[in-house]
Amino acid sequence: MSLSVIENNIEGLAVPIVNSLNTYAEYKTQVIASPTANAILAFLEQSPKNVGILFIDKDFDSMYIPPFVLPDDVSFDGGIAVVNVLSPINIGGTDIPLGVSLMHELGHAKQFIEAPVDFENKYKEAMGQVKSNYPSELTRKKKGEKISQLIIENENVALHEAPICDDLGLPFRKRYD
Repeated sequence: MSLSVIENNIEGLAVPIVNSLNTYAEYKTQVIASPTANAILAFLEQSPKNVGILFIDKDFDSMYIPPFVLPDDVSFDGGIAVVNVLSPINIGGTDIPLGVSLMHELGHAKQFIEAPVDFENKYKEAMGQVKSNYPSELTRKKKGEKISQLIIENENVALHEAPICDDLGLPFRKRYD
């Protein structure tokens, strides 16, 4: 269906910043030289799912909110990529352009759309909503997150974030944790 920049308040979420459409355009220009970023955007723009993009400047860090945790009256069946414009990714002391943060969160939307059942199972395991499929020694908290959440994040870093940073000549991390 499309990517939709959220400009109006959605109950239960942080209030979007003013000029969200301009912010989206600016962040896209930061990553346009990356073939990986272009592939993510093309995939999501051609997807039958509608992915929301919410730019905020308080309350939360950047995150992806999958559609199965959104209220029923929210029409983003591809989830919502939330980007806190005051919280860039920092790698080795270097603040990475926020366009990369946007692509990281959109990478999660791509992960969900490509394998919704797998993504939902890992997400619910990470949130403690279902029993983990991983041995108990692997599900212990590590830096405040469970292994299933780290799997989602590390896959996203490897498939999306690190290649984008590499494409752009930026430092990159090989693992989320």
